[in-house]
Amino acid sequence: WKDRYWMIVKNENPNPPEKNLRVTSALNIANGFPTEVSPPITGDYWAEGPTTLIIGDYLYVYFDKYTEGKYGALRTKDGVSWEDISDQISFPKGVRHGTTFRVSSSIFEKIKSNK
Repeated sequence: WKDRYWMIVKNENPNPPEKNLRVTSALNIANGFPTEVSPPITGDYWAEGPTTLIIGDYLYVYFDKYTEGKYGALRTKDGVSWEDISDQISFPKGVRHGTTFRVSSSIFEKIKSNK
C-alpha cells in the first residue's frame, strides 16, 4: 500500500441515507483517481472529516462520528483490511475536524505544555 496514493472519500448517498468513509487509490495521481471506491470502511454510524497518518507499518484514518459526538479511528497494513481501533484513542474535549502533520519532538513538547 505504501507505493500508492490514497484518497479517503465520504459517501453521501441520500437514499438510502449513508454517511460512511470509503477508499480509492492510484499508483500515479497524474492520471487521477479511479471512480470505483471500496465498500465502507467505517461502521454503522455517520462518519466524516477523515485525516490520515502513517505510523510504522500502518496507515491510520481518524474521523468524526459526528452524530455520536466522538471520534473514531481505523488502521490498515494493506489498504484492504481495516481494523477499528476507536476504543484505543482519545482527543481533547471540544476539538473539531482536523488534520495530521509531522513535527519534531521539541515542537510537540512545546505544544503539549501549552495547555
